[in-house]
Amino acid sequence: MTAMAMTQDLRAALQANPIPGLTYRTAARWVEAGLVQAEGGGAQGKDLSIGEKELRELRTLSTLRQVMSLQALRRAARTLRRMGYNPFSTGTFAVLEGGELVRLVDEDTAVALIRQPGQRVALVALDDRGDVELARGAAAALGVDPGVVAVVGPPVSNIGLALGPIANKAGVPVVGSLIDPRVTVGEDGKPHAAMFLMQPSSIQYSEIMASYTIDVLGLKKVGVLYDQPRDEVWRTG
Repeated sequence: MTAMAMTQDLRAALQANPIPGLTYRTAARWVEAGLVQAEGGGAQGKDLSIGEKELRELRTLSTLRQVMSLQALRRAARTLRRMGYNPFSTGTFAVLEGGELVRLVDEDTAVALIRQPGQRVALVALDDRGDVELARGAAAALGVDPGVVAVVGPPVSNIGLALGPIANKAGVPVVGSLIDPRVTVGEDGKPHAAMFLMQPSSIQYSEIMASYTIDVLGLKKVGVLYDQPRDEVWRTG
């Protein structure tokens, strides 16, 4: 049985037609994000119909993903759909210097897919009210909206910590006024690729203040003021 003869579920299709460097989990995320459009659904892609067309798209995406961001590929897919193409199932692509992706139409014509002339960015304000669950819901909605190119905010780290996994899965960059270093680096030491700080982290702030206090001001004794619950007492010996 081959993918050309009939369709298979996603896992079976990848097992029968392995794509170098592409895992099942990554392929499933691309299908969920709409980069590859397959019929069906179900838990973990068990009911998705994957045929030769979808496999071609996955092969093309896997190759392009080595040199381009997921967000750039999503923009390219939107442009191709507006042009009437099934994004990555047919055609020849080339990545130019500076990150532009073009589709070769014929020997003399290439169409830019990312930096389209006349594109504008609209700022849409959402209020999470400082609530982690509201922020998660808003981020999940933004992550599946193909028109979203980035999220600016939130201003507090506890919200940023909650958004990290959602932003990474969706491939939508989040730039926030955050200081907790855990926002950009997980407990396993791996970076959260979609999360960015627009100011120094708390560790960097501490190093800067300590360096200035000791090296510039020449002070040797330092007092620390910090918030604590009323039922806690800081005792020194």
